[in-house]
Amino acid sequence: MGNNNSILYNSDYYRAILLMGILLAILAIVFNIWLIPKYGLDGAAIASFSAFFIYNTVKLIYVKLKFNIGPFTSETFKVLALLLLIAALFYPLQFPFHPILNIVLKSILMTAMYIGVLYRFKISEDVFGVISKFLGKK
Repeated sequence: MGNNNSILYNSDYYRAILLMGILLAILAIVFNIWLIPKYGLDGAAIASFSAFFIYNTVKLIYVKLKFNIGPFTSETFKVLALLLLIAALFYPLQFPFHPILNIVLKSILMTAMYIGVLYRFKISEDVFGVISKFLGKK
């Protein structure tokens, strides 16, 4: 998402960043005035997050509309689904070891399964290329 600024700054739409920055400032002030009295420091965190989330979403939509460039592909959603599936499979799994060893073993197994599935089914061309290069295959 950080490339949206670069895309906009280096195009004819660089003025839009100024307007979006003003929107960010206004949102931050309004959200802080609204949320800090109710929630204190947590309200400040929520206000900041909300303002930046809206700001970045507006930039993302603007770049998509003007340049037809998006950060997500079908591969992105396949990888996300794979991550959620692996997390769901390994969450209930508990080994009768020390908690640190349990975490290490589950992490190794999850990583091996994730990389194995990505490589076997070529879900991500980038990951497939890196693993192939690492394994010395073309």
